Amino acid sequence: TGPIRTREDAAMAAHLKCQFVVASCTASPSSDDCQRPLRLLGIGDPDYKPSPGAVLYDAAERGSISAINRLLAEGAPPNWQNTVGWTPLMIAQGHRPGNFRPHPDSIAAIETVMRANGLTPPKATREIPRRGYP
Repeated sequence: TGPIRTREDAAMAAHLKCQFVVASCTASPSSDDCQRPLRLLGIGDPDYKPSPGAVLYDAAERGSISAINRLLAEGAPPNWQNTVGWTPLMIAQGHRPGNFRPHPDSIAAIETVMRANGLTPPKATREIPRRGYP
């Protein structure tokens, strides 16, 4: 999907998110992919604590470079995957439906930590602006 500009765009984005949450909760009710959105609605498990990887994923989705750097410094796994295999790096690269643009600073932070830990970041499937980062 593209940018949300109309009611129809908003309805489609909400519909897609709801479908994902239903599938995630059906497959694994205690998973981060199920409990995170339910908690935002006030209906999730009150004892749920998101994994560090899930929190990093959310920060990458928002493009919050300060949160990404803090979480990575605290040891959040840069290659964490949600139930369908998306990683924080993939989200920062703009691959999620509804994620309108890549976040070059987020990409650079995640890739730097991956390389420092001996991991090779996967190649982007489309051109990503780098702003001088390696």
